[in-house]
Amino acid sequence: MLDAVPRTLTELAGVLNPGGQLVVSFLAAEAPATFPLRLEARLAAGQDVVFVLRKDVP
Repeated sequence: MLDAVPRTLTELAGVLNPGGQLVVSFLAAEAPATFPLRLEARLAAGQDVVFVLRKDVP
């Protein structure tokens, strides 16, 4: 996933139902700056960062 983060997150967003939630973790130094889903929470977890993302309901 790390070599194609934007594409992978976009593909995952495509299979989520509206209102669906996705939780992903990255090494802090490799975490993306933007996401194709709404960022609900960002949590530090040691050397990782955990992101809670949600697909908006149209």
